[in-house]
Amino acid sequence: MSPIKTILRVGLVPLIMVISLSGRSLGDSGPTVFVNGLQFPLGLATDQDGNVFVHSDATFTTLLTKYNADGMPLGQIQLGGITVDQFGGSRLVRDPITGNILLLTTHGVLYFIDRNTGQGGVLVDLSRLAFSTYDKVFDVLLRGYRPFGIGNPDYGDFTALRRSDTLMDLFIFATTGASGGFPFVMRVRVDYQQLPAYSADVILTSQGTTAGNVNQPEGIAVNAAGTVLTALPFPVRRQSPPDDIGGFANGLVAFGADFSNTANCPADPSCPRWIFTYPDGQPVDFDNAGMTTDAAGNFYIASGIVGSSVCGLAAGDALVVFPSNLDASQGKCLPVQFPIGHNSDVAVAPSVSSENIVYMTIHNSSGGILKFLITSPSPPAPQPQSQPQFQPQSLRLTVNKTGSGTVVSSKRKFKIKCGVVCSQEYSKPEKVRLKAKPAKKWALVRWSGCDSTRRKICDVNIHGERIVSAVFEQKR
Repeated sequence: MSPIKTILRVGLVPLIMVISLSGRSLGDSGPTVFVNGLQFPLGLATDQDGNVFVHSDATFTTLLTKYNADGMPLGQIQLGGITVDQFGGSRLVRDPITGNILLLTTHGVLYFIDRNTGQGGVLVDLSRLAFSTYDKVFDVLLRGYRPFGIGNPDYGDFTALRRSDTLMDLFIFATTGASGGFPFVMRVRVDYQQLPAYSADVILTSQGTTAGNVNQPEGIAVNAAGTVLTALPFPVRRQSPPDDIGGFANGLVAFGADFSNTANCPADPSCPRWIFTYPDGQPVDFDNAGMTTDAAGNFYIASGIVGSSVCGLAAGDALVVFPSNLDASQGKCLPVQFPIGHNSDVAVAPSVSSENIVYMTIHNSSGGILKFLITSPSPPAPQPQSQPQFQPQSLRLTVNKTGSGTVVSSKRKFKIKCGVVCSQEYSKPEKVRLKAKPAKKWALVRWSGCDSTRRKICDVNIHGERIVSAVFEQKR
C-alpha cells in the first residue's frame, strides 16, 4: 500500500458575482451517518436490491464491504495490490447488464465482482487497449479538435450506460499521469456477446493548465437518456483588470453519449458544452470528486471544495443535485458539515418513487458513509396502469468466466458457449449441466454458484435467476 498522504484542495472563486443553488426541498433529509469507522472509504455503489458496496483501506490490503439498506454488514473480501489513500483510489459502478459490481483501479485494471458471492476477476486491463483517436480529440477550451497523447494515465471516476442486453459503454475520467498531466474522458465499449472484444476512444480533454491542484480526477456520470456530465478546467477571468486570468478552476461540462471525433461542433447537439455558467458565459467553479444518476436521470454530485460559489461563498463539502435536463435553476445544494476529511463518491439506491436514498463516502483515516433522503427534481417515468397480477419469475442463467477457457452446457435447445460472460433465458425450470474447457496450459481452479460440482462439471437447477462463475488460472 502507498503511504497515507494529506492534500488540501482550495477552489478558486471568480470575482464577478455569487451564483448559488437553492437549499433542500420539502421532503429532503440528512445527512445521517450510515456507516462509520472506515479507513479512507472511496469507491461506492449499490446493487439492484439496494445493498451498498464500499471500497476502503486496511493498512496492508484493501477491503470491499457489502452492507444491507440498514447498514448491517453482509460480507467482506480483501483486495490486495489496490491503493486507497488520500489522493484517490478505486471506484465502483453497478454493471447495468449483469448486475455485478465493477471496480476500476487507478492503474486501469477493471474487475468484475459477483454481488452475491464476492467472486470475480479481471474484466479488462485498459493499459493494453489500443486507442483510436490519438490524433483528434475535442478540447473543450479550444472548442475544436487537437492531437492528444495519454501517456501513462491515472484513472478516476467512471460510469456505465447500457446500450443493449449485451452491450454497454463505460465513460472514464482520467489524467495523463505525468506531473502537470492533462485530464481527459475516454469511452470504452464492452460487448458481452463477443468477449474479449473491447473498443476504446479518447473523446474529450481540456488542456488549459498544467496546475496539479486543478488537474485532479473529477466525477463523471451518464443517465439513461445518454447525457454525460463531468468537470474540466477553465481559465478564471477577473473583473479587474478586464479579461485577466486569475488562475484555473473546474467547471461542469455535458455532452451526448454518442459524441465522437466526427461530430460537427457546435452544431451537433452531442457536442460538449459548459453548463451552470455566469451571465457572461464563464463557468461557475465546481470542483467535485464523484457523480451518479438515478432512474429518472437526475444527477447527484459529491462537491468537495471550500470557498466555491456553488453553495454560497462560505460553503464547503456538499451534495449537489441537478435535474435530468441540467437546468441549474432547479438544482439544489445540501451542505455537509463534517469536521475532518472530504466527500469523495456518491451512489443512489434503486427506486421507482420520487424519493431517493443517496449515499456519500467521507474520505479520511476514520471516515464513513453518509445517507440522504432526496426528493427527485425530475419525477420518475410513469408506471403503466394495470390490474395487479403475478409476474412470471425470471429463469435466467448467467455465467461469468475468468481466465482462458470456455464453459458449455448440455442443453441442445438452450445451448451456452461462453466467452467471459454469457446468459440464457429458459421457458421452464431446468437442470443444466455446465462443463468447463480450459485453454491449453490453463486449468479450472474453482466454480461458484453451482448446486453441485465434480471436477470440470457444474450442475445448477434453474428455478429462478442464477449466476455461476468459473475461474481458470494458468498452469505453472
